[in-house]
Amino acid sequence: MRLSDEQYTKLQEHIQSQWEAPYTCPVCRSNNWNISREVFELRGFNKGGLVVGGSPVFPVVPVVCQTCGHVVFFNALAAGLDLEADSDE
Repeated sequence: MRLSDEQYTKLQEHIQSQWEAPYTCPVCRSNNWNISREVFELRGFNKGGLVVGGSPVFPVVPVVCQTCGHVVFFNALAAGLDLEADSDE
């Protein structure tokens, strides 16, 4: 799901309120992050099989270090995003 401009701004505000500066990557020590505009799902591992309704699903937004590729996930629901709202598709 693609975040609307309003959702993206809310996510940015949440990240800034929770992640204390400096925003240094723990891997390469750079400060070159990109917040994804897409929400992804994390599911429990089931040996490669997909189980519908068999495990919890966590909606997450990746924040990626543009220098080394390290990824930090933020839970979209904990960030207060309304995932039922219309997006900019």
